[in-house]
Amino acid sequence: MGSAVLLLAGGFIACSGETVVSLLDTGDSGLGGRAGAGHSDGGSPSDGGTGGLGAGDGQGGESGDGAGPMPVGCVVIDYSDGEVPLTDYQILFTLNTTILIAADQLRSDCADLRVLSGPGSNTALPTWIPQHTCERLSTQVWIRVPEILPGGTVSLPLEAGDAGANLEWSGEDVFEFFDGFDGLELDGDRWVQFGSGSASLDDGLLSSTGPVLLQSETAQLSSASRVLGVRIRAESSEGTEVDLGAGVLTGTSGDTLSAFDRSWDGVVFTSAEGTALVVDGESGTSCDDASFSRDLLVSVPWTYTEDTGPVGFFTAEFGYEQLAAGIRAWLVTSRDYNVIANHDEDCSLPEQLPVLIGLDHTGGGHVPTQQLDYVYVRQQAAVEPAVQVVSTCPAAEPTGPEPVP
Repeated sequence: MGSAVLLLAGGFIACSGETVVSLLDTGDSGLGGRAGAGHSDGGSPSDGGTGGLGAGDGQGGESGDGAGPMPVGCVVIDYSDGEVPLTDYQILFTLNTTILIAADQLRSDCADLRVLSGPGSNTALPTWIPQHTCERLSTQVWIRVPEILPGGTVSLPLEAGDAGANLEWSGEDVFEFFDGFDGLELDGDRWVQFGSGSASLDDGLLSSTGPVLLQSETAQLSSASRVLGVRIRAESSEGTEVDLGAGVLTGTSGDTLSAFDRSWDGVVFTSAEGTALVVDGESGTSCDDASFSRDLLVSVPWTYTEDTGPVGFFTAEFGYEQLAAGIRAWLVTSRDYNVIANHDEDCSLPEQLPVLIGLDHTGGGHVPTQQLDYVYVRQQAAVEPAVQVVSTCPAAEPTGPEPVP
């Protein structure tokens, strides 16, 4: 294993010698991001992103001219350094949709953007666009790609401009697990809710007040192969703790979720000091409430103080890895909070763990309304493919026998 050092290169956070972790640029905070600054949720967009394509290049037509969909670019996935084939793999790319929309090549809600399965195909891949990123310089587009083979590239044409299109983006079709909180109440088939606080759904947001912890009904996360992603607005202060990770909560005592008679198995980042905690009650090895060592720690993204004021929405991704002796966990956010934490005691976690999100596990001090916009679980490869958007798809390599001179 290589050393756990964060390296920012090419829009990715790389754990040297190990897993490559994508750093999402949502611009929610105006901080961090892939390769440029983002935008605030309520403000005007500013330049940033990963070289996403704009309009022009002699392509496309106006969305209202009745000409139907036209090409607007190509997503190129480079898996030259890949080790194993990837199946139904989630890929994120960013696209400058402000220029496309201004040129009438894309609808203002991005509902006519399609990612095709290959050159010459008319089959659109499962796609999901976080709505708050549409009509931005760095619009996020998630797709599920059926197959990515090691040692090569995959080219996926982009098209838009069909005025009659009304594509239904579905995170459920893209991710291993997804909840956009679009219903009228929390989905009991997806979540178990703990705590004495209240949670309600409105306009695609889950809002909670007081002690609320969500545990997914099924095991979704596993070592070095699944990643948890969220968009969240959760403020923490003394007595109000926010948690993000994986675990199983047991016990029924008390209104709060901190200690008391409860126990849990898992690994989670908590807002108390930005540390990760492991509790393992199955292997017989004691590593209860064991703080990880932190290799890199920047400002905690959700801390509320009278000086900083309320925290806005930000995105975060979390993953962990079972080591030969101990656990490693990482957290990457759009608020410049990036950490890899190691716990070196000889303890092990269950093979799979549910998602565990604590919107407040103590119920004291400053208790604001916390909000979740969406939650997803995606695959994680040992080597993540590199992704870029170009104006046209590369020409296919010639196949068949060489011509006779």
